[in-house]
Amino acid sequence: MTLHSRFAERESRLTRRAVLSAGALSVAGLAGCTQLSGSSDDSGRGDDSRGADDAEAPEDRFPDAEDIFTDLNVLTLRFDTTDEVVERDDDAGVRRPYLLDEEDVDALSFTEEPIGGEDPFEFLSDIDYDEATGLVLSNQVDGCEKSQLVYVKRRSGGGLRVQFCRTYRDPDIECSVDDQHTQITLAEVPVTFDRRPSGFGRGRSGQCTLPPGHPANDETGEFE
Repeated sequence: MTLHSRFAERESRLTRRAVLSAGALSVAGLAGCTQLSGSSDDSGRGDDSRGADDAEAPEDRFPDAEDIFTDLNVLTLRFDTTDEVVERDDDAGVRRPYLLDEEDVDALSFTEEPIGGEDPFEFLSDIDYDEATGLVLSNQVDGCEKSQLVYVKRRSGGGLRVQFCRTYRDPDIECSVDDQHTQITLAEVPVTFDRRPSGFGRGRSGQCTLPPGHPANDETGEFE
């Protein structure tokens, strides 16, 4: 069962609060429609590096705490399109989400204006690339949901792996489950690389939780 089939015959314009209220009628239905059990590897879906992501290696599932980054500077942008909105002028980085220096930022462009008019380059220009790496990540979402970046971790084979969770937008935001958007997540990660990593991974879960045993984990494991 999808959210579209659940609510399309009712109201085409819904607030997030209405979706939650109606969804509470069927816990089982919500579990099947809006949350994923556990974690899955997206392997390039909805990313400007599509087709180039790598599955999570077994040794990466329980990395050292210092290799997991949760307290990150993040900017999320939403575009009223399902098309890819990120373009790069450089061939070397076109299939990877890494920004290693100001030249990578200069090679970046967006084909659409984000909803709300936020400037992605203001965020990217504030990154100190001598101390950090920028990530440009793309997801497809419906009008009432969002992909939240939970954490980033180092991969044993080199590069980074990101973990997203699927959740809802704020209750007071008017939205429609019929709308489909491209979401861009910009993140500043406190690691640097001498050269562009050849590997990248990503996962997605319906649970916004931190890795087991991480010192930032509270009793419930919920990520704030």
